[in-house]
Amino acid sequence: MLGCWNVRGLNGPNKQKIVRDWILKSKLKIVGLLETKIQIEKFSGVVSGLNMQAWKFISNGTKGMARIMIGWDTRECEVNCIHVGQQWMTCNIQYINCNVHFTVSFIYVLNTPAERQDLWAYLISQSNAMGDQAWLLMGDFNATMKAADSYGRDTRWVGHKQDFGQCLHQAQLQSLPYRGLKYTWHNGQSNQRMILKKLD
Repeated sequence: MLGCWNVRGLNGPNKQKIVRDWILKSKLKIVGLLETKIQIEKFSGVVSGLNMQAWKFISNGTKGMARIMIGWDTRECEVNCIHVGQQWMTCNIQYINCNVHFTVSFIYVLNTPAERQDLWAYLISQSNAMGDQAWLLMGDFNATMKAADSYGRDTRWVGHKQDFGQCLHQAQLQSLPYRGLKYTWHNGQSNQRMILKKLD
């Protein structure tokens, strides 16, 4: 089982316990943790705080802050990180006790449309390299696929908002169906100031 969560910080012991409980309750074998806000020099302390026996953790942090963290149960699978960027970590996954292997990219985008261009280019180039190999993308794209995925103020569909959908189209990627509430983000306002979005 594979999971991904935008944890919005993983430095405190309470959040570490919540994440650990989620991993154990969900019986996850591989996790991508996003927006970890971990200073590189504190990474080993956070891993110790998670207290996950037989698990290994890596991050995309080289200096400053780790934005993405990947963990896996070494008794269940082998993970080989093949690409690391500021907005992604791509890994080859091999389950030990069965012949299941695939590639997964954990994504946590930067905030501005200009900063995201590197990610869109990476996904398009990587899709060409993948061929027919199974490739899963998980994470926080902080973007909507189409204008109908937004409700409230600022529903203008300006050019940069098309980048995500165009990237998925060019990379020949498909969004999986979802269940539950349509909108996954709310700006905390009400009445005319309310904005709702289905963020992927």
